[in-house]
Amino acid sequence: MGWIAMERGDYAAARAHSSEALALANQQGAPLLAAFATMGLAWTARRAGDLDTATTHLRSLLDAAADRDSEAGQPLYVPSVLVELGHIAEHRGELTVAADHHREALRVARGLGAARDVAAALTGLASTAAASGDHQEAATLLGAADAARQPTGKPHGRRTGRPGPRDERHPRGSGRRFRGLLRKGSSHETR
Repeated sequence: MGWIAMERGDYAAARAHSSEALALANQQGAPLLAAFATMGLAWTARRAGDLDTATTHLRSLLDAAADRDSEAGQPLYVPSVLVELGHIAEHRGELTVAADHHREALRVARGLGAARDVAAALTGLASTAAASGDHQEAATLLGAADAARQPTGKPHGRRTGRPGPRDERHPRGSGRRFRGLLRKGSSHETR
């Protein structure tokens, strides 16, 4: 319920539901459910503009992951947490820190074989590159992210027609050069 409330923008309800879920998970000794509830609290805090609270929750998740038995490997949520920390750093104008979080997320996601998290990390790196003014690198990284989202790691088949205003892959007015950079990124190794 917390995630649904967050998506609707009802942050008070999202915090209440996620807090209740966290209390229940802790009461029942369910660390994975507690992590999921903590993620709900962190994501809600960021979207509500409370970056310090979001960072505190995210850091607690990384601390819990570090405390795990090394043989168990990284929890699957670690790349998402790192990407979220990257978004927070970017929002604060800390672009180097943001890029570092996204690169670490990319490293962990590749190690886990988590294609969606690879794509999220690459998208975060693209956002940081764009914020730094390197739009060519941003376009290339978006192409790589698109390729990572594909089940085979290969880019979509050839697109036909001109992109329209609702085509999220090709913002209106992006032109041939942008699409070329996306294709360039799509040809990068993403796994």
